[in-house]
Parts: sequence; structure tokens; C-alpha cells
Amino acid sequence: MNEIIQAMQVIKMYAWENAFADLIYNLRKRELKVLLFTSYIRGVTMSFIMFTSRTGIFLTIMSYVLLGNHITAEKVFLIGSYYQIVRQTLTVFFPQGLNAVMMCLFVLFLYCLDRCQ
Repeated sequence: MNEIIQAMQVIKMYAWENAFADLIYNLRKRELKVLLFTSYIRGVTMSFIMFTSRTGIFLTIMSYVLLGNHITAEKVFLIGSYYQIVRQTLTVFFPQGLNAVMMCLFVLFLYCLDRCQ
């Protein structure tokens, strides 16, 4: 705590308040941009919860048919049953994983951007 007070006294003593305030303002502005972007990513990935399992079933059946196989009600029921088993993984953990990957890529992008400047 003593170090923080001494640092504040140094800032006031050398009249660095305006420069320090500008630095804090710019850092806060960047932080808000990052938070806004992560909120967009979070919103998009949370929207995947609504249609991930249905889209997965549809794409599986379509790819099965397009590969030249014959589809029956028994096979559709079996595919639907398998997707019910892995539904929680598809609807909850997949969007969370996608969110984590996007956040990592964004942080790496910001890091590289800072290094280039």
C-alpha cells in the first residue's frame, strides 16, 4: 500500500496527472473495445445453442444421402438418438469451446498488433 501512495505522490509532484490520465483513458478505451468484441462473440456462440443439434442432424442426413446411400426411417431415428446422447456436448460445450478459441485468436491478434507498432 505504501508503494501505491508513493507512486501517486510522484505523479502529483512532477505534474504527470494529465499524461497519466490520458494513458489510463487510452487503456480503458482499448479495454472497452475488447469487451465489446468479446460480447459479440459470446452472443453469436450462445445463439448456436438453439440450432446446433438440429443442424448437426440435418447435415449428417444430407451428407449420408449425398454420398449415395439410401436413407430409411430407422437410420434417421438412429442418427437422432445418437444426437440426443451428445446433445449437451453439441449445444453447451461446442459454443463455449468456439468462444474460447475466438477469444484466444483475438488476444493474439491484439498482441501481434501491439508488437508491430
